[in-house]
Amino acid sequence: MIILFWLIATAVLGFSQENNSPVTINGESMIIGATSYANVLKHFEEWQAIADTVTVDSHLVSQFQAITTPVTVLLFIGTWCPDSRHGVPPFMAVYQAAKNSHIQLKIIGVTRDKEDPEGLASRYHIERVPTFVILANNKEIGRLVEFPRTTFAQDFIELLTNNHK
Repeated sequence: MIILFWLIATAVLGFSQENNSPVTINGESMIIGATSYANVLKHFEEWQAIADTVTVDSHLVSQFQAITTPVTVLLFIGTWCPDSRHGVPPFMAVYQAAKNSHIQLKIIGVTRDKEDPEGLASRYHIERVPTFVILANNKEIGRLVEFPRTTFAQDFIELLTNNHK
């Protein structure tokens, strides 16, 4: 029902990623659907507090800048999720510092039931968050789920490197 209301409000009022405000479900505030990292930081101070502690790894930034194959990253997060809250800010710091137009990022907030208004979480079979679905030429080439082996930024580079050997 809440998803249906959100879909109607989005269509009627023309909400964008930037003004996708949190909704409350079962007493818990969360952003559902397409959003931006800035919007998450704006509405969730615990995310901002973690983002403020991140140190950017310049070597990883260089590796992100060296990517020349266009990729799209669908990043499914739960603004309510501690794993998202701790794992996503270090990735975002590297992504933002790299400013590589070959890496397109779309952030999708999901409910605890892994639902979003556009049905992307269902289409991509999202079971845990955060999940990074990496696409090249509109085909999934890999994903990073919930816990990184090292960091999500490093794992992302390794996935792309291994995919192009």
